Amino acid sequence: MSQANAMPREWVLPTPLRESSTVLTGVPLLNQILRRRGMQTAEEAVTFLAPREQPLSDPHLLPDLERAAEIIRSAAARGARFVVFGDYDADGIASTAMLVRVLKKLGVVAEPMIPHRMRDGYGLTPGAARRIAAQRGDCIITVDCGSSSPDEIASMLAAGADVVVLDHHALTTRLPDGVALVSPQRPDSHFPGTDLCAAAVAWMLVRELLGDRQAEMYLPYAALATITDVVTLLGENRALVARGIPLMRRWALPGFRALCEVAKIDQRELTAHHLGFVIGPRLNAAGRVASPELALNLLLADDAATALPLAHELNHLNIQRRADVEGAVEQAHDLLHAGVDPRTRSIIVVDSPEWSIGWAGIVASRLVEAYGRPALVLDSSSDTARGSARTARDISIVDAIACCSEHLQRWGGHAGAAGLSLARADLPTFATCLERTLDLIDGIHAWQPVLECDAIAAHSDLTLDTARHLERLQPFGHGNPEPLLFISGLRSRTLRPSSDGRTLLLNAITDDGREIDGVGFRMGDKVADLARVPRVDVIASLSANSWKGRERAQLILSDIRPSQSNA
Repeated sequence: MSQANAMPREWVLPTPLRESSTVLTGVPLLNQILRRRGMQTAEEAVTFLAPREQPLSDPHLLPDLERAAEIIRSAAARGARFVVFGDYDADGIASTAMLVRVLKKLGVVAEPMIPHRMRDGYGLTPGAARRIAAQRGDCIITVDCGSSSPDEIASMLAAGADVVVLDHHALTTRLPDGVALVSPQRPDSHFPGTDLCAAAVAWMLVRELLGDRQAEMYLPYAALATITDVVTLLGENRALVARGIPLMRRWALPGFRALCEVAKIDQRELTAHHLGFVIGPRLNAAGRVASPELALNLLLADDAATALPLAHELNHLNIQRRADVEGAVEQAHDLLHAGVDPRTRSIIVVDSPEWSIGWAGIVASRLVEAYGRPALVLDSSSDTARGSARTARDISIVDAIACCSEHLQRWGGHAGAAGLSLARADLPTFATCLERTLDLIDGIHAWQPVLECDAIAAHSDLTLDTARHLERLQPFGHGNPEPLLFISGLRSRTLRPSSDGRTLLLNAITDDGREIDGVGFRMGDKVADLARVPRVDVIASLSANSWKGRERAQLILSDIRPSQSNA
């Protein structure tokens, strides 16, 4: 969806901070950002800025962890047949690949299985349970799924299999006795926080199986999944990613090296941004457009000759996925504006028989961005409609869906994202229930997309030195986004669209006479309205950009408008 089609975003500038005698760092702009992110003392700032130095939590704080490890050890000792069943997204795929490699290290050959999104649907379905049974598994490990499948788990236990479930989704039902359920969502969990991704839960089990020293070589899988699954990047997750990224910069895994090569990433300079916006989408593209086994086979490849063709195929699928998403977003916009004004709704619900469940979640996220409220996008090409929901602000979308679950066949997820399926004939009733549930939130109908700034930056702050200081806030992700700066009154020297018209390219002059470039992705349609504006206000992140051996400060624009200052 173009910016022109979206609702205008409200710029929320930071309120002035009260004077403080505490100096957090020697960089005033960094101090502003740290204080707005809750730092009150220099000690807190030091801890936040050095996440690699923070001790990891004891994995035994997760319930059933020791029991799960003992089940696996015992099964391995008696020569049991192992099956590892994971979800079709990057978290499930990374988890499955990691566990297969760990079991191999323990002398066990494990059969990996990943459901096909379009053919099988999400999670441990009855069909998936039958496929697992056909493998005659004696020890079955489900990862990133299983916690909402009591009947399927019961059938495995009844067949005499040992079952370990490693999951992180909201617990919506009770599993049968006899299963080892390792989940931070369990009410009896003492692990700090509930927001681990599934691969991180699995890595905690690996720590128990191998010990911390040997488990470290598998930490990149958990770091990759923590970024791609968009869990909160604070606390334990922040420490995991901060420790994992340096390992990934020298990770010898052939599949990962091939992905970096095909995506033209210098692996030695890898950041969380590359994982979230370059590597992750390519891994996810397999399950969204074709078969998730492509991505699994890539991570399980043992040599470059096997990995490189798979990486090229994933790259091609990602290009196809981007084109599909752009078309679906435009169609969703047209459908919405042909019906009830989306600005009067508490949730955006839109469906089409032409859409694929493979990218419904991405389209939902784009609608949240455009309209500032939760969104549900469904593939209604068969008698069973399947969809993905995303949320806005601090609404738990899975809690809202739970209030209307009597209309659903299957559902699950977490606060920020959920998936569901239902009879297509029940869709109007379900949508009405969901809207009425969310109508109870004060002011939701008046919401519009919001763009919140972390700090107000002076023109003198727009330097390479400042950009490097802000990099100390990394790793960036959900819960710790790259800081957005409000910058007023930049003199626009040139402002033009990219060759394909989609990107806005800005060259500006600061008040102290320095040049700085800015890039606004999906903002090309703003150029015509701003071309003759002498000064602009922007909300942007400040980063270091390297080009032809030269490093310069650069603005990555989130929004731009004619300057409202009197300068």
